[in-house]
Amino acid sequence: MGLAILIVSVCGSLLALWGRRRRWKITARRPSHAGESLSAVARQHLHLLRGGHLSQPALDAAKTEFRQLLEHGQFAQARTCVRPGLDFVVQVRALAEIGTDEAGRVLVHQLERRLSSDPVEQSWYWADVAGGLRELHRPDTLQLLLAKTPEALALPLGHLFAVELVCFDGFAEILETPFTTQGRSAARALLLALEGVRHGIVPAAALVEGQLAELVARLVRDHPRGDDGLITRLVVESLRLGRRAEQFTQCEGDEEAVRDQFQCLRECESDCRDLLDRAALRLPRALADAPYQEHRDILLAIDAIRADAGRVLLGLLGDTAYPYRCEAIRAMAWARDVSVRLQFVDGVRATANRRRWRSGVPAGERVAAILSLRHHPSLDAEQVLMLAATAGDALIRPLALAALGWWEPVLRSEVTGLLRRARDGKDAESRHRARAALARLGERKAIGEMRLALADEDADRRKQAIELVADEGLTWLWPDLERLAGSDDTDVAFRAREAIERLREDATAL
Repeated sequence: MGLAILIVSVCGSLLALWGRRRRWKITARRPSHAGESLSAVARQHLHLLRGGHLSQPALDAAKTEFRQLLEHGQFAQARTCVRPGLDFVVQVRALAEIGTDEAGRVLVHQLERRLSSDPVEQSWYWADVAGGLRELHRPDTLQLLLAKTPEALALPLGHLFAVELVCFDGFAEILETPFTTQGRSAARALLLALEGVRHGIVPAAALVEGQLAELVARLVRDHPRGDDGLITRLVVESLRLGRRAEQFTQCEGDEEAVRDQFQCLRECESDCRDLLDRAALRLPRALADAPYQEHRDILLAIDAIRADAGRVLLGLLGDTAYPYRCEAIRAMAWARDVSVRLQFVDGVRATANRRRWRSGVPAGERVAAILSLRHHPSLDAEQVLMLAATAGDALIRPLALAALGWWEPVLRSEVTGLLRRARDGKDAESRHRARAALARLGERKAIGEMRLALADEDADRRKQAIELVADEGLTWLWPDLERLAGSDDTDVAFRAREAIERLREDATAL
């Protein structure tokens, strides 16, 4: 229903992004066979996304049942008839096709319910409801959906909910006031919708239906100051998407309309870059003065544009109760002042030596520190990473291994010895990360192993190898990715092109 039913070849992209989001949030490790963990409801929706159809007799029966209840004023019974499970999408579609105010009220009621303890399944349910309400063409329900936005967008597949919102009648008018409560929710939905297009979760056709490029261009034109974290993040995402125009305009049905949207993104690119230039100067200052509720967006924007906010960040990190310590530690990756970098690395080292990476420091902070140290080439950073790779827990070890090899090691024999031992170890994730680090350092055996993985006959293993090459910045294998970008397997080709863009962005930034 709505745009959700237009999404094709989405299963792999959904699961890959879900796994990546879960890993960064430190909630669980990605399942080795993600498809096996999907509920029946998730499998049903993936069937629909691939072009499957609902049972017409079941849909007709649901419409008959709801019509009888609503015509007799049995509104409460109609609400309780909507049940989680395989019938949910049928019932939502039936209510949308009935199209009366009473049917709309039944749909709205579903937003007040927590329908599943499975976050993926809950994502599908709320995307169904948002799509059903959009089909009713009732702009007043957009206010209710926006009120649900923070919770819905935090779900693993919040992109599907977001794209229904941005294509809703009246969305553009709400976005014109991006500093109101509803305007902020609208801006977050637009950000997630753009991200969904880039990841292949949301079809590029959504750009056309929602006129998303025009929305971005209008935001940049009306709010060009560069001191707002959320708008900066939107601009960054639009530039990332614009760089991928070719891979989307080749695979969508209405190529001309999609091309027009990408042309609009290109036309506002100069204004977007001007805004980012201002943001690099103004966001660190804004961070020092803004209320805490704005800090997360500012920190994420600073990280995205690689702005130097080191001194301000050190001050914030001096407060152990600061609520966004993980984001602040991650943004320390881009501190440029030598004294600030030394203070940061010394602080991480002291914590690592004292706590042994096992207790006393939240997992998210440990992960953020490891990710930041990758950008601070030094003997101290190298020694902290080696310590974390040996004394850290199962979460930290592979991340520490992945953070090695980004610069010529000061202690080369010790680093390569550690990596080779990890490559031969029992933990699969550590083996992969150690092999990739050795490949970064130019070891022929590791590069050959990675090249073989990219040529694996099993498509799933080949896709995992592509993802690993992008994650690990293995530019040695760029030619191999270019060959895969021409693959007859459209999913493999899409992933290879995306990996190339990620390597390019990591090397050159925006």
